[in-house]
Amino acid sequence: MKIENIMKMLEVFWPIAIAIYGFFIYKFIPYMKTKIFINEYHNFEVSFFLMEYELVGTIVAQVLVIFLIVAFGKSTWSNIIINEYFFALSVIGLIYSFGISLIVKLKTKKQKKKYVVNMFFGIVVYFVISMQGLAILKNLYNKQYDRDIYFVVISCIILQVLANIKAEKVRNVKYIVITQKETYKTLFEPVKRGKYYFIRITDKNEVEKKRVQIAEERIEKIEYIIEKVEEHE
Repeated sequence: MKIENIMKMLEVFWPIAIAIYGFFIYKFIPYMKTKIFINEYHNFEVSFFLMEYELVGTIVAQVLVIFLIVAFGKSTWSNIIINEYFFALSVIGLIYSFGISLIVKLKTKKQKKKYVVNMFFGIVVYFVISMQGLAILKNLYNKQYDRDIYFVVISCIILQVLANIKAEKVRNVKYIVITQKETYKTLFEPVKRGKYYFIRITDKNEVEKKRVQIAEERIEKIEYIIEKVEEHE
């Protein structure tokens, strides 16, 4: 592509990128500063380590498998013997699985350690990447399979993240909406739609009883009462 064409593309996309970035800063940053989060999330660390380990570890394992069967078996770089490949793959797979269990043991916090789930998804990723590597070595691989392989790998990683991340409630928030004539207490954050606020009224069992729609100009103040969970449970 010529430099002139690249510059023309930049001239088109640069204002769009700036507009998107500006919108993000304008909307998201103030929201994050004023939002009251009632949950803390744990085990991001174990999820990150597993993701990195499985994406990088599977590639390293493939290289190690090939090296072992060429160095100590009858396979050559141009002729991989299937039996040797699967034997070495199984041995390295056991070491790889031990690595997953070690990460789960050391990094999981405030939650029961989920060995079986993580081992299952980790082995699926290992197997899929291994079969891709074998097909490439045997000149049987078709690039059309890439999409399916990436879908399986990414799906496994996402499911692992969802399985490991733990939400722990650390705060209770009560909302008091004060109008010119009445006061409303609720456990749900009032939602603004246009010129109106919608308030969900609950009973003592936190069951919603009714919803109230109040014009914005009638509201004098909204109070946010923040309490720590352990102080009231």
